[in-house]
Amino acid sequence: METTANRVLDQKDHIYPWIKTTVYPTTKEEIEFDAEDTAVNKDWLGGLKIFYVIDQDKNVSFILKKEIPEGYNIDDIHKIAIQNLENNIEYRFNKLNIEGGYGLLAGGDYEVSSITIPSIWDWIVDELKDDVIVGIPAKDLVFITPFSDTDGIINITKAVNEIFEDGEHLLSKSLFRYSKSNKWSLYRP
Repeated sequence: METTANRVLDQKDHIYPWIKTTVYPTTKEEIEFDAEDTAVNKDWLGGLKIFYVIDQDKNVSFILKKEIPEGYNIDDIHKIAIQNLENNIEYRFNKLNIEGGYGLLAGGDYEVSSITIPSIWDWIVDELKDDVIVGIPAKDLVFITPFSDTDGIINITKAVNEIFEDGEHLLSKSLFRYSKSNKWSLYRP
């Protein structure tokens, strides 16, 4: 029988970061868990958290704190998840139909997980020769525009708000800034 720690080690090549929101509750009731039964996660920005999942092709299962193997910690799990993204997920940087906007595509499940990979964002700021403003309204949508493109920022803001009218897997209405100095922050116009 597989122990919980063995599940994580046995599925090590299938661990990925999974971005979820804490701002837009999906249930009206507060559910309380024992500390060891909570999912492993790290706070990010704007009410978002980075969780860690085992991708089982048709579904994902969250890694619980009690499943972290002896000798490992959350930073080790984070490094494994990022390495798996870099090795197994192909990201494509594309121009969008939104004027001034670009996007990242990755097959529908790991677009927003890209926020955890500094090398992608370093490449994008180099490519656009500017800090970037990023909208991540849903798990499969990443909107990007140069910081200096005021119209692009307005257009991405409109697109994010439209997604929130009837979209699925919603994450954030906030916009974020990735700077040439390799830092994420909330964008404040």
